[in-house]
Amino acid sequence: GEKRKDTVEEENKDEEPSRKKAKTEDEVEVVGEADERPEGEELGIQSIQAGHMYETGTIERGHIYFFYRPKVELEEAHSVDDVQRFYMLLVPRPPLFAAGGPEVATKEGGDEEEQEMTLIQEGADAVPAEEPTGKTKKRFRLIVVGKKGLPDPEAKGRSRVFWGTVSTVGEDLKKLEEGLGESSYETKTRGTRHQGSARLAARGAYAIVNVEAAMPSKRETHLGYHLSHPSGDELGEVQDALGIHQASSFVLQVKNPLAPPTGPAQIGLPKWRRAHYPEDIMQEVFGTGGRRGRESYGL
Repeated sequence: GEKRKDTVEEENKDEEPSRKKAKTEDEVEVVGEADERPEGEELGIQSIQAGHMYETGTIERGHIYFFYRPKVELEEAHSVDDVQRFYMLLVPRPPLFAAGGPEVATKEGGDEEEQEMTLIQEGADAVPAEEPTGKTKKRFRLIVVGKKGLPDPEAKGRSRVFWGTVSTVGEDLKKLEEGLGESSYETKTRGTRHQGSARLAARGAYAIVNVEAAMPSKRETHLGYHLSHPSGDELGEVQDALGIHQASSFVLQVKNPLAPPTGPAQIGLPKWRRAHYPEDIMQEVFGTGGRRGRESYGL
């Protein structure tokens, strides 16, 4: 059944194994935290209003895939303890009008010049274009999900918060497939070690939606998904262990990459792996540091 929303915390945390993993593309890290946002931050609100206009409604649609990779020397994962890493792959589809699709209407009336103008029908920006065939170049984001699974929608408090890191952004799906494939490597103590390929646990469609609120500080961005495979009556132990439901929705938030590691263990990404945003985005989203008791890095 459809589950109620949860909060996604893209935490500043690193689960990299000791050995160097094969990179599929240049890595871009995005980290986030969901429960430390002050309300009614006036400076941040003014900056956003003066810069990028906040858009409500669906801002992105596409295909979503959930993969898991078994631990070294394991061919199958029978529980979350056998999982080395859990991935969420987002492959956006451009809106129909951006791809030059047929979702347009000719303006009626007016002179000949006006007749040549085409208008985007209402809602066309939220309708994805037809899926191109035979192309390996598609924009994607590969996200490593912390705690090796999605959270329980029925849980309370911190257990409803989880983190994720955008480990790869690219457009070469063939190279991505190779990076998620099996591999072998040599160790001094254990000899040749075999790393199994990532396994597809589920796939479907997703949408990212901006929700309007009475106060700008209360605005939320939701990531919702609905599976096409497996079907509801085919969901099994694998999907249950990874917290994958037939449909679900989460609240997305992004953590300031300049903020220090959080939590009792002080776990976080090294500086060279953190996201690097342009200065105008840093100020618009996280505000200027050192004001009104704020930390030097902003929010």
